[in-house]
Amino acid sequence: ISETFIPVDDEGAERREVAGQPVVIYRPKRKIVGLTYLVTAANMPISKYTSIINALTSADHVVVGIYVNAITLNRQAHRQKAEAIPRIFEELKSEFKVKKYDIVGHSVGGKIALVTAALFDSEQNLLRNIIALDPVDQHPVEFTNDILKQAMVGGS
Repeated sequence: ISETFIPVDDEGAERREVAGQPVVIYRPKRKIVGLTYLVTAANMPISKYTSIINALTSADHVVVGIYVNAITLNRQAHRQKAEAIPRIFEELKSEFKVKKYDIVGHSVGGKIALVTAALFDSEQNLLRNIIALDPVDQHPVEFTNDILKQAMVGGS
């Protein structure tokens, strides 16, 4: 997580690396009842999502913030982030005593949430809910509309 985009963590936030991925963890004040990933829009600081973080922690969810850096984004980045989410969960589930997880994703984060469900949770069924807030970008093309698909592959 770049210092450039997240100058100061909110009070109580814990930065750490889990399953090889940098994350920011926000814990509820009471007993934990769930774990929710917050996957940001491209280059959007996690600190810009305080209302979502506060709503989730007040509902006794641990929030695991995942920052999407579009500056180093490559063609495989969506898939790599999506693939990391279940691995992160495997490392955190016993610590927080949870059996399933949820994802809130904004923009490209919404796309990553959908890719996670489609490609990496079909058999395990550990993902309970996805809230995809404005999941808009053109990769992977299978999650875009037909006009964009045609434009991207050079069709008419």
